[in-house]
Amino acid sequence: SSSSRKPTGTHTASWLHLAAAMHASAFLITLSFQWVAAELSSETCQAVLGDDGHGSLALRQLKAEPLRGLMKGVGYGPSPVLRVTDSLPNSDFFCDAARPQWGPEGRGDLLMIKGMGANTVRLYGNDPALAHQSFLDHASEVGLSVIPGISDWAFLESKNGCGKPPHTFNCYDGVKEAYLGNLQRGFLLPNRSFHPALAYVVAVNEPDLTLPGLAEPQSFAKAVASAIDGMLDAEQEARVIGRRPNITVSLSFSMCPKCTSFGDSPGLGQMWMIRDAMQNPEAYGYRPKNDLWEFYKTRFTNGFNSKNPSADIRRLFLDHYEKEFETTPVFIAEYHQPNNPDTRVDLSRMLHMARTSPLLLGLNFFEFQNRRDEAGHSTFGIFDPDDPAEGRANRVMDFHGTSFRVPCLSPARETGANQSIAEQIVAAFGGAGIDFAKTCPPKPETAAISRHGFDQVQGLKETAAMDLFIRRVVQHMGGDVLKGVPEAFVKDYALSQATFKALSWALELHPAWATWSPMAACVVEKDSLKSEVARKIKYVCGLEVADCNGIPAECQGDVWNTASFVFGSHFKNLAQLQGDLPSPSQDCYFAGSAKFTTPAIYGSIGLPAACVLPVGFLAPQADRVTVTNRTFKKVAATGNVTAMASFIRRMVRRMGGDVEGDVPVAVAKEYMLGNISFRNATSALAQRPSWAAWSSTAACVPEPHAKEKDLELALSYVCGLGTIDCTASIPESCKDSARAQAAFAFGSHFRKLMQKESSGPDPLTECFFQGVARFTTPSIYKSFMLNPQCVVAVDLKNA
Repeated sequence: SSSSRKPTGTHTASWLHLAAAMHASAFLITLSFQWVAAELSSETCQAVLGDDGHGSLALRQLKAEPLRGLMKGVGYGPSPVLRVTDSLPNSDFFCDAARPQWGPEGRGDLLMIKGMGANTVRLYGNDPALAHQSFLDHASEVGLSVIPGISDWAFLESKNGCGKPPHTFNCYDGVKEAYLGNLQRGFLLPNRSFHPALAYVVAVNEPDLTLPGLAEPQSFAKAVASAIDGMLDAEQEARVIGRRPNITVSLSFSMCPKCTSFGDSPGLGQMWMIRDAMQNPEAYGYRPKNDLWEFYKTRFTNGFNSKNPSADIRRLFLDHYEKEFETTPVFIAEYHQPNNPDTRVDLSRMLHMARTSPLLLGLNFFEFQNRRDEAGHSTFGIFDPDDPAEGRANRVMDFHGTSFRVPCLSPARETGANQSIAEQIVAAFGGAGIDFAKTCPPKPETAAISRHGFDQVQGLKETAAMDLFIRRVVQHMGGDVLKGVPEAFVKDYALSQATFKALSWALELHPAWATWSPMAACVVEKDSLKSEVARKIKYVCGLEVADCNGIPAECQGDVWNTASFVFGSHFKNLAQLQGDLPSPSQDCYFAGSAKFTTPAIYGSIGLPAACVLPVGFLAPQADRVTVTNRTFKKVAATGNVTAMASFIRRMVRRMGGDVEGDVPVAVAKEYMLGNISFRNATSALAQRPSWAAWSSTAACVPEPHAKEKDLELALSYVCGLGTIDCTASIPESCKDSARAQAAFAFGSHFRKLMQKESSGPDPLTECFFQGVARFTTPSIYKSFMLNPQCVVAVDLKNA
């Protein structure tokens, strides 16, 4: 199959162009055939009607309408779990047992989604043994189309799961069984036609990451083809009549280097592989029972999940997609850029992009509610779940034998945003609004000690709430507040746009109004997920700082005790290596699995003494500490001119120079505490004083000990800044590893900034990326064993 081969379904193509002209690109489903009659002549309707009475993609979607406009959806997977000790018996939240959450007589989730201006709800979790017609009926009543998906259980856990050993990735049997159960329990009406609320069905979510992954594109393409084949046979066995919803696959927005084509374009390589597998299934080791290529041309819709901002979607994806997949519509199955202070603007831009594209149908905002019981779902939500406040409705949900209090929903905020996410969605989607009086305010006494928790408390604009939150943060940084947090300090964070990072930095300087314990230790957070803690143990041991080979016997066999020793060993050893206390918010957090706290707190959670490693007293060592504002102040506070001269030498080396002799004593004295700030110090060094030598081939390069995962995150961040086009500019010789790609991207980014800024960028901030990069000279970076073709140098000597 050639990469230039495209679907050629004439009905599909002609309808897509017609739909674009009518701004009906969402192709969502309703019952009103009158709209069809009003928009199309009877001759046109007859022309697209197939002999089988079902018609092609065009008429099937016309017959099933409601939403003539763009897809404006919300992802919905509202777990009622508020405590990690609770067990969730089932993850299907559109069954009858979850009605106290989604139903109008309960919390009214679907009414809230409709009030935000959405016209679609995308679902997660699907137990084919449970009935779903009530949910679909209610969705239809309020004007919402529904996008359910086949659960991962059918692929990975069922007796016919294709992702289990021996890993055949022939998913026909498991998916057919699951989908047939759905058809028999609500997806079909008694007359065997599809429920009118059903818009699309997601065959599988992110198979490129789970079946088995991006390293084996042939396998996940085979899995998709065989799964859809099973779904088609399930429809035949159920004797479906009338229109059929399109089937889609939600792919990740990852690059797929092993894909046959578009390997350097996010999402597109996977879509190309799936299209090729549908056209040539035998080449992928699968013999289908149905005509998959005809299905692809008439009933398939592409989908992908992305947390990239709107500016990236057209540049990285849509421009290429519209050329390669000329007749296959696509929508964003999950869309949300976390920590965007202006979600309204970003969503509006995305909807405008969809409105003007012949193929992009719209998006589903990810997601309705944050979750306490699943990693990676704590910051994307429109709402935070919490215990109902006093005086609020106290609904109880019997969920498959387990009793849950239906959580109250607290509107979530992004960093720096003036409105909640819900309010911004209402504005972007054009909704009538929701009754915020029925929601709950965030609770400073239980809000997560994280950026997300801080943002929620700050949104209250209440000094008392922020005072309580700051006290809790101090306790998570090894201190305690005995007399009170200064009022001016509280106001700085409660009534301004100050950030959680700024608060963390301020507390890391150990202000005198709090006491700081030398017996503080990094220990496990017992309110975190056990499965996530186990993963973080493996991650931290992989950093090779903790003594993971010396775990005491009393700390083995229990994940909490093991984690406390590993996390504590990592933090203490890091402190000794640096000669300074590491940042608790960065080096003792691990996605909420750890906390740095005092004996009064860690002594109350029942950890064996051998599993707790207090840091003790530390003095900053100027020749080893990291070059940051915090360490600059600590070295200056020692009053030791020799120590400051040593620190300045390290600053110069991190700014592309070196000191062949001694740092002038006068300069060291000037940099002491009270004479000059860290910012002024770096600005002075940026003028390249003559007492230091400055390189003509300095470069921003990866740290030699940076982990591949951290480099990939930094690479994604740099490429998303827009200063360079990573897709087009990174040479082939630098694509063999994350380290080589990062070297080229970091260096190119810094050189672009050099060209743009007359004063030049600050190497200590613009070449840092959470500690995975440094700006330095050839005498140092040549020892990093980097491909010289991937090092992008700049000339400081003649700048």
